[in-house]
Amino acid sequence: MGLLKSLLNAFSSQQQVPISEEAEDLRHWKDPSTDPVMKSNEERMRYHDNLNYMVFQGSGIFSKTGKKRTIKPFGAFSYDEAITSLVEKGFVANSIQIERCCPEPPTEAQLTSMRDHDDYIPSDICKHDASCIISRYIDRDDFAGKTLLDFATKQKIPTSYYIGKEALMSYLWRTLENERRIALYMLCVKKKESGRWEFGNFEKYASEAIRLLKNETFMNSFKRIYEIVDPEDISKQTNCYKMVLALI
Repeated sequence: MGLLKSLLNAFSSQQQVPISEEAEDLRHWKDPSTDPVMKSNEERMRYHDNLNYMVFQGSGIFSKTGKKRTIKPFGAFSYDEAITSLVEKGFVANSIQIERCCPEPPTEAQLTSMRDHDDYIPSDICKHDASCIISRYIDRDDFAGKTLLDFATKQKIPTSYYIGKEALMSYLWRTLENERRIALYMLCVKKKESGRWEFGNFEKYASEAIRLLKNETFMNSFKRIYEIVDPEDISKQTNCYKMVLALI
């Protein structure tokens, strides 16, 4: 625990904390069976985050006024996506000048909460990372893992690699809509039956889900599901489960 206290003190005094092998071991002390997904050391040390997206800021001319505006920090999954989103918001494309920047740092309240929970504070985290670390500890949630996080990233769901498994499932359920939420449900049914995720079938399931959206029997059953945080918790007795099982 002496090393943990020294790390906390160094962090709170805004010093750079090297991640030694001993410090890496502390990352698992609450949950030794799982590991967080980590960006490269270079990325984390340069931008001080462990996010699956990037943060940009800059300036550009707003087409309606013809005046230059400051572009406040915002998230995107790539430079091209960032430019496209700004053009859609009304900025003149060839006037946009943006660069990557560090996300908002953890608040003192977050750092205090992490210390109060006796939790390990990684050296390169942002406000979003800290929120996920705190929630994961409070909820006793496992790390989401690479497979689920890769799927979330492909679906353009912005999150921290420190997010918990159940928290990410809940986020996916609330964010995906219509046939894509049904497709996620189909993936969950498949996982409950086979024991493994088959995210490669997601787009196929989304296409099949369009028909299910128009099926009154299915939808009356499906709408009763508030959310899914663990496929193992799904009831096999519902009409929607039985109908999906017949399809997959």
